[in-house]
Amino acid sequence: TSRPSKDVNGTVMSVVLEQPDTRIIFHPIPAGSKAGLRAASIALAAAQQGKFVPMHEELMRSEGVLGDDDVRAIAVRIGADADKLLKDAASDAMVTHIYRELAAEKKLGLNMSPLFYFNRHTLFGPNSLETLRDDFTAEIKKARN
Repeated sequence: TSRPSKDVNGTVMSVVLEQPDTRIIFHPIPAGSKAGLRAASIALAAAQQGKFVPMHEELMRSEGVLGDDDVRAIAVRIGADADKLLKDAASDAMVTHIYRELAAEKKLGLNMSPLFYFNRHTLFGPNSLETLRDDFTAEIKKARN
């Protein structure tokens, strides 16, 4: 079965696409698992090539820790430089960045994933997948007011 954050991704993306004046900024904060740490570093490395969203979507569809061959295949599929992506994802700078993000998450008490921040003031974590579309749309409307 999918993890809740993976289930949330499709719904959130569809709501954002339905409201073209809405901007979403992804900020991957790994859950601390090996798979989460790897996925965050891969997504951020893809962002350096302007390929964050397609990589994010591929990662949301994947299960478990991705091996280098898996990442290479995804990189080719989305038009990224696979060797550069793997090198950047494993770099000391990326590892340092990820651990700073984890420390900031802990300091701020952000213990839920996914978590959404609207218009610089509203934190929203989905209560249930059943009401997510309506809840997310309502939060966007509230942030506009």
